[in-house]
Amino acid sequence: MTRIDNLRDSQAVRDRKNIQDLATAAPLGNSSITRGGLRVASVEGLLVQGSERVTGLLVVDGTETVAGLLSVTGTLVVSGGQIISGTFRVDGATRFLGEVSIEGPLTVTGANGEILVEGPVDMHLKNGRVTYSNGAFIHGEAGGVQLHSGNSDVTVVDDAVSIRSGTNIVAVLPTGLTVASGTVAITEDAVVNGELLVPLLAPAPPGVTVYPVVVDAATGTFYRG
Repeated sequence: MTRIDNLRDSQAVRDRKNIQDLATAAPLGNSSITRGGLRVASVEGLLVQGSERVTGLLVVDGTETVAGLLSVTGTLVVSGGQIISGTFRVDGATRFLGEVSIEGPLTVTGANGEILVEGPVDMHLKNGRVTYSNGAFIHGEAGGVQLHSGNSDVTVVDDAVSIRSGTNIVAVLPTGLTVASGTVAITEDAVVNGELLVPLLAPAPPGVTVYPVVVDAATGTFYRG
């Protein structure tokens, strides 16, 4: 039998094609490494212009720099320290289980800005006002601060302190103690070291026995005569 020598299908032609395919091939286009590894030691040796997906474990022993947006949809666990030099924004709920130390100013703004401290009586700090779950509250006013609870309050301003319970008011002024309204009842011994001034004395109503008052000059103690 006569063999036809096809010059287009010779070994030399096949070798030339194999060399050309090897020279123009992209070996990493559909490559897979099941054993061993791929080492890239040059600067910016691994450049990903499309997307990269890691389904296993990614270990970074050096420094990882993210110049764009870092999006984490799963759980982010950080066991070391964190340094954040820019704005830190949290849109969801935040829970601190350990100790929190704030060395700079803490500003709470917005209509819903509130600090809640839970305890036997919860404390809410909002819009410059401290409100307790039992209804009591502390708030600032012109020149001072006021503590209010039920039908009573204590007001402290620059040069005076007033204590009110219902319609009874006692004021502490630079000039002394003033009972603005209500009566004064002394149920225990009272000691007066200075003068006791009673500018107005009303006559005793019918049927009321009037006793003299004796003052011990040595101790300033009042006694009923």
